[in-house]
Amino acid sequence: GNGHTGTSGNSPAQGPGVAWDSTLNQYLVLWVGGILSTNYLKGRLISHSGSLLGSELSVFSIYHPEEGVDVKYNPISNKYLAAFPALYGSTGHHSIYGQLINPDGTNSGSLFYIDDQGGAGGSSVKSTSKIAVNATNGDFLVVWADGRNSPGGYQYVGQPFIQRLSSVGTSIGTAVCLKTSAITNQSLGIDIGYNNITNSYLVTWSDDNGVGSYSVYARKINSIGAINGAISTISALAYYPTISENTLSGNYIISWNDNPSNTVDMSRFDSSGTTIDNSLTIMSSSYTYNNTVSAYNSVDNNYNIIATEDHGSVNVQIKCQIIV
Repeated sequence: GNGHTGTSGNSPAQGPGVAWDSTLNQYLVLWVGGILSTNYLKGRLISHSGSLLGSELSVFSIYHPEEGVDVKYNPISNKYLAAFPALYGSTGHHSIYGQLINPDGTNSGSLFYIDDQGGAGGSSVKSTSKIAVNATNGDFLVVWADGRNSPGGYQYVGQPFIQRLSSVGTSIGTAVCLKTSAITNQSLGIDIGYNNITNSYLVTWSDDNGVGSYSVYARKINSIGAINGAISTISALAYYPTISENTLSGNYIISWNDNPSNTVDMSRFDSSGTTIDNSLTIMSSSYTYNNTVSAYNSVDNNYNIIATEDHGSVNVQIKCQIIV
């Protein structure tokens, strides 16, 4: 079924994120909404059966959030982490913000900076933050697209950066850039997955490599947030990648929007990153696909891949495909 989780004032709700609390067996949904010039991160707790729990949550107000919010539950600390990019005051500088949230939806501590340029020290565009949780030690690993090394800083947002955090949100080490070449590249999509079999991460992103033609890439990260191996090219002429990990086998799937064929394609990899199936078409249309997301179902051992299908001025439709 479907339902209405909350309101956004007289501005549209942006970039919702959802996390599953495996301790209380409930969800936390977060979104960005606003009234005139004031923006808020709002939320709602939802039961495992889809019933609304309590009233709408106002997590905090923030100046000009960008591209919505991601949220993950950490069973070791029994807290959620929300992460999102936003302008720092009226400076035009961006930061990646974090907020820990208790299981009852109340804030745990104060808003903090995740990126190492947080606050007035930042001088670049940052966007599209995503979170993974290490099920072994409770660490978070946050990835985002960063324009700090691009000419001017504001025109390009393409290099993927990661930051390791403890289970209570404390920075461990400094931010690491995953792709140091082609600093003028622009980004379209980024995601991260944790593999419980190998206790490691896989980051995927799309950028134009400075030449205007987008490709999807991936890079392995070890359990302590260090680069483990070279960059792999997953597919050319592709963007908006998403990743899901099979918690039973340790396999990954990466799916993306293919351009110009108007398809959603996917590849499957084992826990070491070796390709099992390569560039399989799973959706096809005469319209353009955007913003692919995916999730793994451990009960039925399958994946659900969802993409928006842009019908232009007519409408935008949400399409899904189950992959076994």
